[in-house]
Amino acid sequence: MSSREISRWQAFERVHGPIGQRRDDIHTAMIMAMIANTNRGKNKAPVPVEKFLPDWDTDKPVTDEDFWAAIRQANDAMGGATAADDDRPRRRKFRSVT
Repeated sequence: MSSREISRWQAFERVHGPIGQRRDDIHTAMIMAMIANTNRGKNKAPVPVEKFLPDWDTDKPVTDEDFWAAIRQANDAMGGATAADDDRPRRRKFRSVT
């Protein structure tokens, strides 16, 4: 891509807003904020869209321990099991009806 074409895309983005994945993140955050605000309590403040935007530009490096801790947390939140959890109750498996 030439320097001229890059400059044109930058100008387009300044006029029309972000393009690509950043725009998708903003649209998703808008939907999430709408759902959260629709279901919030009467006396609770609205949740701003910015609360749902991912912060991809952090300078904090992610360690292997942080990565696996996040995986374990998500697994636990969804009722998942690990190889070490042989005594843990299993989720019921459903047959597909087709």
